[in-house]
Amino acid sequence: MFRVGVTKVRFKNHWDYYKWRYVGALLVACLAWGILYGLTVPGIPANQKIDIFMVGSQFDINLAEDWETEILAALPADQKQVSIVTNQASVNGDPITEQLIMAMAIQKEGNIFILPKAYYESFMDQGLFMPMDVPQDGGKAILETIGIPKEDIGDEGFGVAAEGPYKGEDHVYAIPAKLAPGIGQLVGDEDMYISIVTYSRNLDNALRAIQWILQQPAP
Repeated sequence: MFRVGVTKVRFKNHWDYYKWRYVGALLVACLAWGILYGLTVPGIPANQKIDIFMVGSQFDINLAEDWETEILAALPADQKQVSIVTNQASVNGDPITEQLIMAMAIQKEGNIFILPKAYYESFMDQGLFMPMDVPQDGGKAILETIGIPKEDIGDEGFGVAAEGPYKGEDHVYAIPAKLAPGIGQLVGDEDMYISIVTYSRNLDNALRAIQWILQQPAP
């Protein structure tokens, strides 16, 4: 049988070609573990906490901590925790950050995602986000609940998902940052989109948190 030996030269060539893939995979694993560990706090049921995940090129971390406290104070007394997890990355797309979002989706972690356009469009297309113009469980649509007329969303908030139960249909999947100017306090002048994941187990309070964010003034 013909066998190919692994020589030092062959190993070096392999490492030189693939090293950044290995480093990237390791970083994704570490980041995913850190975020999932932080979001999965023992003793707090999913229906008593709100997790907000943000991607941007810069953040005001101190303000994010203030928002956590203030949003929690605006929610019903049975709510125990609000977490704003920030991930600094290129707003034009980053493979490691995309894998991190995918890991969160697989673990069904997070309620609200506030993402730059490139990330939002990618994961909207995969059916990660809840349509905001469709009545929920026979009740009101999300836009109606939070008090935003559909015509105020603009073309950028609409999309056609390639996957999921609303595959091929044109719906509103995000609230553009132009309707939430206070986001600029956290991430600066970036083109951000607010979405709710389809698996959210605390929808009513996620909507309350979004309403609070919408009321914040521009920087």
